[in-house]
Amino acid sequence: MDERRAVLVAAGELTDEDHLLELLQGGLAVAVDGGLAHFRALKVVPDLLLGDLDSVSDDDRHWAEAGGCEVVELPSQESSDLAKAMAHMNHIGRTRVTIAAAAGGRADHQLAVWGALADAPDELDISIHLGGDMGLRCCDRLRLGMQEGTVLSLFALRSATVSLSGTSWPLERERIEFSDRGLSNLAEGGPVLLEVHEGGPVLMILTAGDND
Repeated sequence: MDERRAVLVAAGELTDEDHLLELLQGGLAVAVDGGLAHFRALKVVPDLLLGDLDSVSDDDRHWAEAGGCEVVELPSQESSDLAKAMAHMNHIGRTRVTIAAAAGGRADHQLAVWGALADAPDELDISIHLGGDMGLRCCDRLRLGMQEGTVLSLFALRSATVSLSGTSWPLERERIEFSDRGLSNLAEGGPVLLEVHEGGPVLMILTAGDND
């Protein structure tokens, strides 16, 4: 098991159970509050249950505890359960964080996900799975090999000065804000390099399917 890796399963939509089972291999399996229901549906007991637990039924909690799951109650209402979970991962040294089942549901909850990514400790290497798409948070530098035509979008979670190369529409030390400017860029078939020179973090989303 990778001692730095954790998979946080939130209470949003889960579109691919087999993919989640793959993600859970080799890392700390963490149910974020109501995300425990996904684990129970898969008949997989998580290693850890975190949150204020207001969305966890007594029956689900007893099932998890009977299976050996550690429960850490984080009652603060000043941040979301996902934000608290990421801060806790940083505290225990789980700095490679994968987030699943965070999409869908109420619009305010979805916006809170982006806010949590903006506020999460810079020490965390965060990826988030959004249906068939994947988001990668970048606080400093990100280098990826991509096939030609791969659709990628760039969003500043906080105002940032960035450079982007290896794409159809590169950037050179340009200031970006949270807007639609970075929507639907295309990889040119070699390495894609993203650098955050100032501000941030930024989120790169790799899109499955077409580039409409």
